[in-house]
Amino acid sequence: MENLYYLIPYLVLLLSSLVVFLKVRNDNARVFIISFMILFSALRYNVGWDYPGYLRIILGDCSDNEFYRFELIPRLLVVLSRSLEFAQFFFISTAFLTIYLVSFVVRRLSLNPSLSVFAYLCIPILFLSSMSTVRYHLALSCSLVFWYYLTQKKIGMIVLWGGIMIFCHYSSLIVLLILPLWYFRFSRWTNIVFFILSMLVTSFTHTYLLNLLGGEVNILSYYLLSASNVGFSKLPILLSGINIVNLIFYKKIDAVDRMGVHYLMFYNVGCCIMNVMSFQPTFSYRLSTYYLLFIILILPYYLIAFKQKIVKQIIVAFLCSFFMLYHYTTINAYVSGDMEKNEFLPYQIFLNK
Repeated sequence: MENLYYLIPYLVLLLSSLVVFLKVRNDNARVFIISFMILFSALRYNVGWDYPGYLRIILGDCSDNEFYRFELIPRLLVVLSRSLEFAQFFFISTAFLTIYLVSFVVRRLSLNPSLSVFAYLCIPILFLSSMSTVRYHLALSCSLVFWYYLTQKKIGMIVLWGGIMIFCHYSSLIVLLILPLWYFRFSRWTNIVFFILSMLVTSFTHTYLLNLLGGEVNILSYYLLSASNVGFSKLPILLSGINIVNLIFYKKIDAVDRMGVHYLMFYNVGCCIMNVMSFQPTFSYRLSTYYLLFIILILPYYLIAFKQKIVKQIIVAFLCSFFMLYHYTTINAYVSGDMEKNEFLPYQIFLNK
């Protein structure tokens, strides 16, 4: 019951954003929802797995190796926080940059910016996770800006933002490795074939590889067994379900405009990476989300492809359910002892500390 009580701040955030999305016209809804998320994230205290570790490093209670493990841009923000003697500055600045950059892109690329930012709020691997894996999500938002300038064919800005995202988190190199795909247009059947193959690889990995290895490769065996843990490993079914819906309505999305198929293709790439790397949930999450992020640009296509009001209602109901289901499963996992702590509960603000 105590954990349910602590959910109230998240429910207030969700419901206030939902009311704004449904009632506020034009671009004002996007501005309000983005503002809610920035304040919610910037004011948090001890929320997210990495918060205590970050705070310890900002306060200088760490070795040189721990400090220099940070990429250049987060390291500069740590130094600035120390200079200001205000540890929370790191979390305020990263919250603002992470969420503002998403808003910057969806305002320019999304067919419905308000829906895109509402989706960013509700899908757990996006906003909620940004309060936990701070550097990674800063790089994730930078990668979205990188893709935006790629659509504009501005070489200088592409190079600039490519460098910025890498110096936020090195995992963003995966964006550059798959960059050539931007210049291809996969048919629906090509996407389906890749998706099915990725699931077959997953099946092979989990069913046969451990048996083939026996007990000889302990570290890989550990990674394979860890795929059953609580957290991201519970989300692939839902994320893959979204991908299947996208592939079913491929032609509908394509009929709206050709850019939608690019977004769909990259979301499918994210699902394929997620499946192939499923033997290690952390790697799977960090590499795939650079492409799963495109779902916030895909969802508005459904509002145009299907004119019926019920489509909007279905999307909103799904997003709200996704948000609540994630909290429900993590609370249950914490209560049952499958998780050491609930990374998001209790929600606290630094002003009280």
